[in-house]
Amino acid sequence: MLKAVLFDFGDTLAVERHGPGEEFEGAPHVESVLHEFSQRFKLAVVSNTSTWREREIRNALRGMGLERYFDAVVTSVDVGSPKPEAEIFQEAMRKLGVEAHECMMVGDRTDADILGGNRLGMKTVHIDWQPHQEKTTEHELQKPDHTIRSLKELLELISPDG
Repeated sequence: MLKAVLFDFGDTLAVERHGPGEEFEGAPHVESVLHEFSQRFKLAVVSNTSTWREREIRNALRGMGLERYFDAVVTSVDVGSPKPEAEIFQEAMRKLGVEAHECMMVGDRTDADILGGNRLGMKTVHIDWQPHQEKTTEHELQKPDHTIRSLKELLELISPDG
């Protein structure tokens, strides 16, 4: 049974705006999906960052009005291990008190989010809504269980009982 949903941050939950200030805005439908999911599952952000730690991700989430939905935030800088390596996912699962088979990983990168989740035995969902995203799957483990074009489609993928 599904107990937790792990989300990538940039270009999954937030639209990345590169440039001065690197401001973020929530992805389409993000608040309604997180509101629904937070009532049924434990939620975490699992994010590869170059310098940001949990505090900075939480500040960005707070600025978008989304921080309250997350039980855990794990960054590659804090863990010292980037996606697709197991350690970053394992730290999120430890914080949530769940096992891999009880998790779904949602992200925009097949070479990081999907590969890492699949290696551990999670359900995986590739969100393919940004034109600049990597589309190739060089390895069998980069193939997601589902591909969606909008976060709203997550609500249709998961039955009300999880």
